[in-house]
Amino acid sequence: MPLDRIIAVFVILVVAFLDYIGLVNPLAQKPAEEKKVIEYNLKTEAMVNIIGDIGKYGMNETVKIKCEIKNTGKTKFTFPISVNIAGPDLKITLPIKKSYLDPEKSEILTFEYKVPENAKEGFYTADVIAWESVQGDNSQGKLSSSQKPFELIDMPPQIQFLNLGLSAAVGEKLNIKVRVKDDRGARSVKISYQLPGMSSSLQVAMRRTLGTEKDGVWEFVTDPPNQTGKFLFLVEAMDSKSQIVKTEEYKIAIVGKK
Repeated sequence: MPLDRIIAVFVILVVAFLDYIGLVNPLAQKPAEEKKVIEYNLKTEAMVNIIGDIGKYGMNETVKIKCEIKNTGKTKFTFPISVNIAGPDLKITLPIKKSYLDPEKSEILTFEYKVPENAKEGFYTADVIAWESVQGDNSQGKLSSSQKPFELIDMPPQIQFLNLGLSAAVGEKLNIKVRVKDDRGARSVKISYQLPGMSSSLQVAMRRTLGTEKDGVWEFVTDPPNQTGKFLFLVEAMDSKSQIVKTEEYKIAIVGKK
């Protein structure tokens, strides 16, 4: 075989070997590697945390869930944030909110859950989740989540005096008026009282004159006291769960007519 053909075959074999081990035109591999690095640097990342304790709530109140969403990635992104509520015989998802954030920036969002009147008492869980995207009713690409419990309880009634005076005159009726609030509704409101000259106290039902069982005004009008002294009384309210709340005992001075 001529020498020039031997050299040509040798060169072809060398080139083939170098191509096989990846040393021929190595720059052709570089763009792909750079692309992978760029894609990694632009990966979507986020961190979400519920701020503080959620706490205890009564029926028909509004639970407030405050959370912080932070963009921990390298590019601007709009993060869909959802909140799942789970508890006794309940599992719902609150309307999604979106947070548009620059890298390393954060935002505080507040979600609200209106407790229905027929909710069951007990412990519930709020699960806040940051997603990559939302397609219709389906959330995709879970990035971060944060869970905390809260409690729903049947609150006892609240009593507020509306027209509490310091004194009254002999021969004048006393009108005791209170506002009673309860998350499920007050079953009854009673007053225990003792006028000057009475040997013991009496307990009678007060009458609701305004509002509803959940938030109403209740009144009681005494007989006219016929002598001076002290009018002693207290008010108690009972809700549908038989929780009873009593006020402290109050005193109104009954004075002679001027």
